Amino acid sequence: MSYAICDVANFYVSSERLFDPRLRGVPVIVLSNNDGCAIARSEEAKALHIKMGDPMFKIRDVVKRHGIQVRSSNYELYADLNRRFNAVIAEFSGTVEVYSIDESSFRLPVLPSGVGDVATAHRVIDAISRSVGLPTRIGLGPTRTLSKVANALAKATEKILGRRRRPSRRGIASPAVRAMAGRRGLGDREGSGGPPEAARGANYG
Repeated sequence: MSYAICDVANFYVSSERLFDPRLRGVPVIVLSNNDGCAIARSEEAKALHIKMGDPMFKIRDVVKRHGIQVRSSNYELYADLNRRFNAVIAEFSGTVEVYSIDESSFRLPVLPSGVGDVATAHRVIDAISRSVGLPTRIGLGPTRTLSKVANALAKATEKILGRRRRPSRRGIASPAVRAMAGRRGLGDREGSGGPPEAARGANYG
């Protein structure tokens, strides 16, 4: 069996966008308890140099100047969506471990060719998108550590290729992912079940 790490892209922001489509494609930040500081940022807000943990009183002028949309955190909503996306994962795997509010690990079989079941990983991504509406990424690897690396490489290629580029339906890591994996010494290894692979979801912000 291979390991899979599934995480939701910009989970708090993506959750807010589910219930307010006007937030899609515009800079958004979600604030901490008592609206003290930024704890989640859309890619558009990150491009405006809003940093994690920035106090609201320090970024108020930037928020106003660029029309950044601000939302208070809604932990009840986030917990409900966490339960829902993990329920979808459980339809594909009997072993699901919740790592955090936006990330879970599960197991998938290794194919006869020795690589992870990327096709099923894409079905998981598509099922979460249809049933819950959240954008997810999945990294596959023969160990938890390598699946985490594959997931990180999926995030890195989103920045290189752009999240709006439609991913390969095969779900195999792009040449950029394989090149980065090679530089990190994460290529094929005997008995490892193959290199880490990244499956990327479509963009929903």
